[in-house]
Amino acid sequence: MDQPIQTCLKLSAYITAHSVERNFRTPKDRASAIRRLKLMGITKAYVESYRGGLLVEEGTLAGVRDVLLKNGFEVSGGIATTHGRGFTEKSSGGPYWICFSSPTSLENLELVSRVSARVFNEIIIDDFLCTACKCSRCRSLKGDGTWGDLYQDLLFEYTTTGIIGPAREENPIVRLIIKYPQWYDRFHNFGYDVTRQSAVFDAVWVGTEIRDPRIDYVYQYQPFANYTYLRSVAGPKVRGGWFDFLWCYPEVYLEQAYQSILAGARELILFSFGPGKYDRDNPNAAALIRRTPMMEQMCSALRGKLNAGIEAYKPPGSDPRYESYIYDYLGVNGFPLTLTSQRPEGPSIFLPVHSLHDPEIGEFITNSGDRQVILATSGLIEGLAGRGGVTDLFGLRDRPVSRKEVNTYRFSVEGESQLAEEKVLFRSYLRPKGARVVATARCGKD
Repeated sequence: MDQPIQTCLKLSAYITAHSVERNFRTPKDRASAIRRLKLMGITKAYVESYRGGLLVEEGTLAGVRDVLLKNGFEVSGGIATTHGRGFTEKSSGGPYWICFSSPTSLENLELVSRVSARVFNEIIIDDFLCTACKCSRCRSLKGDGTWGDLYQDLLFEYTTTGIIGPAREENPIVRLIIKYPQWYDRFHNFGYDVTRQSAVFDAVWVGTEIRDPRIDYVYQYQPFANYTYLRSVAGPKVRGGWFDFLWCYPEVYLEQAYQSILAGARELILFSFGPGKYDRDNPNAAALIRRTPMMEQMCSALRGKLNAGIEAYKPPGSDPRYESYIYDYLGVNGFPLTLTSQRPEGPSIFLPVHSLHDPEIGEFITNSGDRQVILATSGLIEGLAGRGGVTDLFGLRDRPVSRKEVNTYRFSVEGESQLAEEKVLFRSYLRPKGARVVATARCGKD
């Protein structure tokens, strides 16, 4: 029996170029695929034209599009800018990435954009719009600048002249969507300039993958953190979440959906279509089918409501230093953080080391007065040590920070000894003056 059509929450399927070739070739294949899509409650399909050197023939794409439309699905296109031998030049870093200073890469990827736009009125770009290439050509272009700055400039140039421009020459009404991966604290290192890119794309999609945290080392709060961060950058252009089956079991697979909906997603793209995944015998698929009515209720209950919590500051392009994904760690431990790319204005705010990317953060803190309760990290305080009035606000001595690197799992919490589940790394030693110390890390014989 087909799943009921959702009224608030939309479930969509992403069909890779290889799946188009394998699972949509014959009428029998297409009929089987359509049954499986409907089983999962899918109402929209994203049909990919290119991935890893495979560019699906234009007529095949149009045929799949028409069959899906005839069977009641909304249909859009998709592109994965991954390396294909003989089609692009490979990045010297990253297993699937492309060198975006290569004329061959740019010429052939422009062809992909043109083919896709002739078939589809909406196209989503999968999260391989990044690079880590350090070939001689890229080194020459980098000059005295940073790799991150070079990559962001290269990718933004490609975004405008290699994707958006050619696509709109072929199809003036085409909508272009950029999908960002979940590693929001490293976007700037590999070419993602969220401010400039989100301004030129028509919509933004958010990677909300968790996968098995024992394998991918992703905390369950990350989808919510990534979604709220990108929404603060791109505003209403952020339209939905995207997650996959990789390294998942039912609990984790459903957590991806729940976190996406709680963060504000009203369309979930399930990556990617395959007969073995879209099947009642697949435990992840079966769990999603069972819980879809509940997720629809979640979506309806949250309609029109905004996320509330502690505003956590992350300026675009800010470097995490040794506090990578600290938002995820705090969130999964009960701190209700909502990320913001602008200076926070709420009554309770969190300022990690990322905040140092804002050159006026010290003045912002000293001017906050009693308007805001500020939670800060040792990295931020270390970066502001010596600036008049700042450290005093946190109840610390004038020179509160000394360099120290300690791993410990022993703590004293309000006088009682406590053990952590695993060791915690401390890189700074803070000496309080007027603050009330509620927890102390213990090391050595202390």
